[in-house]
Order: sequence, then C-alpha cells, then structure tokens
Amino acid sequence: MTTVFSLDTDKSIQFHSGMQNFPFLSTITLPARLAVFGLLGALALAAPQAAEAIDSLDAGQSTLTGELVDIVDDKANFAIDGTDSSVAVATDELKNLTTTEPRLIIFGEHESVLGRLDGIREGNLEIRTEDGRSVQVPLSEIVSLGSPAAGEFDQWTRDNLRFWSGSLDLSASTSQATTDTTQILFGAAAQRDSEKSQLKVGVSYRYGTQKEDNAPKQTNLDEAVGTLNLRYTVWDHIFVFGDMAATYNAIQKLSLRAQPSAGAGWDFIDNDQGRVSAKAGFGWVFESYFGGDENEYAALALGLDTQWDLPLDSTLTAELNYLPALNAFADNYLLQARVSYTVPVISILNFKVQITDDYNNRPAAGTQPNSFYFNVGLSVSL
Repeated sequence: MTTVFSLDTDKSIQFHSGMQNFPFLSTITLPARLAVFGLLGALALAAPQAAEAIDSLDAGQSTLTGELVDIVDDKANFAIDGTDSSVAVATDELKNLTTTEPRLIIFGEHESVLGRLDGIREGNLEIRTEDGRSVQVPLSEIVSLGSPAAGEFDQWTRDNLRFWSGSLDLSASTSQATTDTTQILFGAAAQRDSEKSQLKVGVSYRYGTQKEDNAPKQTNLDEAVGTLNLRYTVWDHIFVFGDMAATYNAIQKLSLRAQPSAGAGWDFIDNDQGRVSAKAGFGWVFESYFGGDENEYAALALGLDTQWDLPLDSTLTAELNYLPALNAFADNYLLQARVSYTVPVISILNFKVQITDDYNNRPAAGTQPNSFYFNVGLSVSL
C-alpha cells in the first residue's frame, strides 16, 4: 500500500522509532531532519533488497510516501517507506491525504465508509467508494481507520466497542503472626463515552478474615457493591444524571442498601486536563438490616465529582455524595466518598490506590456508623 500526505514544515511533527537509532536528529531543525531522511531513503532505494521502497521527502512541499497506519486521537500515524521511522501528525495540520487501496473509515457515533482516501477539502477527508461515489467525512469526527481485509468481527468490534473502556482491579494481602489476616478485593468497571452521554457500570467485592491464637477464624470484611451512573449533556456545561447503587455489607449487618437518584448538574471546570462537576437532585434510600430492621426515606441528592489527568499519565478520580432525608436533614443521612488514583506501570497494567468511606448516621444496632477502606493493588485497562 502507498499513502501520500503533505503538511506545513513550520508545524510540529512527532518522529518515532528512527530517533533512537539516530539520536542527533533530535537536535536539528525539521528541514534538516527531512534532508537526512531523504538521504536515508535514497540509500535504501539504491540497495537491491529495497528496490521497491520509494521515499519522497521534499523539504519545501513536505510530501512523504509510505503507509498510513491509523488515524486515532486526532492524529495520523504514518510509516515512512525505506526506514524504520514513523511520524504522527495532527489531523488539523494535514494539507492532503491519499491512499491507493481502500480503507475502512469509522467516524461519528455509528457510521463507517469503505473507500480510497482521495484528498482533503476544507477540513473534510474525501473518500472515493468502490462504486465511484465521493463521500466527505470531517477530520474531527474520525475515530479510527481499519483495513478492508479485516474480518467482520474485527469491523463489528471497532464499530460497536470504540466508545467503551474498562478495567479489572485486584488486590490481596495476607499476614501470619499473633493474628493471621487475609484480605482480597476484586472489581470490574466499564464506561461508554460519546459526544453528549456517559454511562458507567461497576461492581466490586471485598472479603477478609482474621484469626487470633487459640480462637476461631472470623470474617472481618464482606461487602459487595454495584453501581450504575448515566449522564447526558443537554446544553454546554449543563447535564442531567441518573444514578443507582446497591450495597451488601455483612459486617455492618446490611443485607441491602438501594439508593436511586436523579437530577441535574453543572461542569464548572471542563478542559483537556479534566473535569469538576457539581450535581443536585432527589433520590430514595432503602436500607434493610439483618434481623428485620429497615430504614427508608426520600432524600435530597447532592454531589461533587472530578476526573483529572496528572503527570506520568496517571488519573485521579474522586466523588462525594450526600443524601439527607428530606424530613430530617441532620438526623437521617448518608455521606459517601470515593477516591482512586491510577498510574500506568507497563502496557495495560496499572498501579491503583482506592479509598472508600461510607458514613451512615443510623447504622444497625451494634455497628459503627463509619466504614472506611484503603486498598492498594493492580488494575488492568481494557
């Protein structure tokens, strides 16, 4: 496959792979780099084993030939013929982009088109389909680029799962001393993001035991939690939300806590680094305890949440929810806090710290109102 695109030489370009073989390239200007790559391309072209590889690097026109690997995250990833180098160019800096073979372009919410890339016109990528039609796709709406040789399952996966992300969490600890302890945490989460909506689904389970000398083993941690969160942006930074959480906690003698809520919110900080939101609405809290006691009330639902990108490609998320009874603000309420910090270790493996704190001022008889958990473990990004 041969792919050609051009760009302005005064724009920044990210060169990959070749830099590690030629470290001096990082210290010279872009035109000089292009000249070096041109010389390397000429040498590769002269070699018998590389006779079919043709490089064209014009410092004035900045026209490269090679293979378009993908278009993702608003960048065109391009492999240069005759070298081990590649470049990543922002799509808004591209002047022209063509391919000799058809590609599967996935864009928008659930749209795709198969055809040859036939240039760029006023910010739109022009695609020439096999039946001769010309289709224009805004560069800003392109999600990814596929190959027509890919199977139907691969295309279905790209088209239907492109907005989804997920994670699997696991932490475990054990100790043997005067008191033997064992703890384990398992969690799974999935998230779907589109232009205006966000859906989150999560489940987690904690279990722990302890055994003192000459005493039977006791369970000191046994909790399961399921959550469902939906938000939809209706205008600018204004959104509506619907949340649902269900909790089982044997140590707190809680057989079931269900807390649906809905309302509206405002993103008072929303930029490339992250988001900070406030929300308010109404909900319902139902608590059923072992032994038959129940606590049920209509509640005001107030909350703050944030997700922030930090150095080292790490992410901080935090959430604070306050659900007081409408008829007894100070006497019957639920206060919940969630904090997690994730930092990549290698590939899809991450280091994750989680803090969970629930305060119920009307707990079951014989239990404490506060439940605090601190976990350190590993997380796998999906």
